[in-house]
Amino acid sequence: MTATTGTIKTVEITFPAGTNIAAAGFIERVGIGPGFFSKAGTTLTYNVQSAVNVPAGTFIRFELVNVKNPPNPRSSLQVTLTTKNNIGNVIDGPTPTSAYSIRQIGTSDIADDTDGGATFDPIFTKISNNGINAAVAVS
Repeated sequence: MTATTGTIKTVEITFPAGTNIAAAGFIERVGIGPGFFSKAGTTLTYNVQSAVNVPAGTFIRFELVNVKNPPNPRSSLQVTLTTKNNIGNVIDGPTPTSAYSIRQIGTSDIADDTDGGATFDPIFTKISNNGINAAVAVS
């Protein structure tokens, strides 16, 4: 939720170092007008086509795809969110999300028979809290 009333032109979503956003995109948005994403480093910036006045307490949500976790398991990661007006002044932020972690998982983390009998090398990671790859909310 937004903390401050303001005319939002951009929302910057900055992921932890090592996060790969090269193929990232968004499925939907809620609580803010139409726009488009741009990418730089580990930051996705949502640019609102026409800046909109958003009252404090407004829920804004972006559903994202293809955000790849950093390659090494870590116990405490955060995404930061910053809203800016049409001349680039900060309205809110940078505001950190709740901490989340990624960890390496193995075959013991997967229920029996869910892989259809296939064999695989269990070197991949998952988010164990907060679902940050699925959605990011301005809070």
